[in-house]
Amino acid sequence: MADINYPEGLPRPFRQGYGLQHTDNVLRTPLGNGRPRKEILHGPGPTTASVRFRMRPRFAQVFEGFYWHTLNSGVLPFNMRLLSPLGVQWCENVEFLELYDGPTPLPESRGGEGRIWEFSVELLIPKPPIVTAEDMQYPEEILYSDLFDYTMNKHWPKP
Repeated sequence: MADINYPEGLPRPFRQGYGLQHTDNVLRTPLGNGRPRKEILHGPGPTTASVRFRMRPRFAQVFEGFYWHTLNSGVLPFNMRLLSPLGVQWCENVEFLELYDGPTPLPESRGGEGRIWEFSVELLIPKPPIVTAEDMQYPEEILYSDLFDYTMNKHWPKP
């Protein structure tokens, strides 16, 4: 786990344009008959996240200071909460793949402190946010967890 955390007061990534892309861990070698031979190289590889941040000027100042000074021009890993199919997950050792795009002022935002700045960035998540092999031994627990929660909260006897 990295020693640095994403600043608590800064907003999380904006949902529009947000996306996760897992790394393929299978090597495919085409054979003479047209079918590929598949070989698993390693376990799940890193995931990249395309994210955009929208923030007011004071938050944008902290974001840029975090990148340049705290992360030493974006080379140090950090921990932050990111959205995945598992929900909002605490992701460890997240890194900037390259310098962020922006800050770009949104044209529809007001001036001064009301202005909204946008940053776009690619993040690298070394450990992909996916269910574990142990959780997949009983997939019904995942599929019907909301039904279980509802039933337990509605019908569980009160003390």
